[in-house]
Amino acid sequence: MNKVLRNPLAYALFIVPGVVLYMIFYILPMVSSLKYSVTSWNGINDPTSMAWIIS
Repeated sequence: MNKVLRNPLAYALFIVPGVVLYMIFYILPMVSSLKYSVTSWNGINDPTSMAWIIS
């Protein structure tokens, strides 16, 4: 048991899935909401113009 806990790969096997899930469900939606908040996007066409530059 002690040998397993000293191996850095064992720690990575437990930490990496949590970090990946955190990025998928927390970081990526936050970044995409910031992107949508600075563009004038109606939901159908491509978001092309920055709303804060035009205003």
